[in-house]
Amino acid sequence: ITLEDARTNTVIAKVNAVHRKMPMLLFSHDSKTLISASTDALIVWDVPKLEKPRTLSSNNGDPRGTVTRLVLSPDGQTLGVSCNYYRYEDQIWDLKTGKLKVALGGHTAQAWSLAFAPDGKTIASRGNDPQIKFWDAATGLNNRSIPLESGHGVRQVIYSADGKSVATADGNLVRVFDAATGKPTRTLKGHTSNV
Repeated sequence: ITLEDARTNTVIAKVNAVHRKMPMLLFSHDSKTLISASTDALIVWDVPKLEKPRTLSSNNGDPRGTVTRLVLSPDGQTLGVSCNYYRYEDQIWDLKTGKLKVALGGHTAQAWSLAFAPDGKTIASRGNDPQIKFWDAATGLNNRSIPLESGHGVRQVIYSADGKSVATADGNLVRVFDAATGKPTRTLKGHTSNV
């Protein structure tokens, strides 16, 4: 992992042989920490020197599968990790304690994406199965699901800034739903390949 000054391209810090496979990276909202994630570990680093690495741990040990997405809760205290692995799927980690809060089950195929609602209380997830699932961020309980027409293409989900809508990539379409009712509000067309 190499951290550079974006203006001067000067290397600020570098650490070698951290992960066995290329990690995904995510800065905290305040840019004071960097999170690196791969199949072997989730590590939190102090920025800018990449010092004091803290490995997040659970009884299961590691993220369990290829990490496909990292997201932070709006308050920056909770990390969401999508793992492309059938049984462990999305994981919710407490960054203060470094412990796994809950592993979300419920998808019938690999999980690909998750998003926190702006209030941080709800998480939406999307996988290979044709549905968006909504979870209580504190308990990991599944509140409801929105069925989709297909499970094709890149499966991403995102909340609008006001939390009133949720959108998902569904093949070459983008589908937008009312986040409270799950009712479709619009379908965006125009792409000729996966969004």
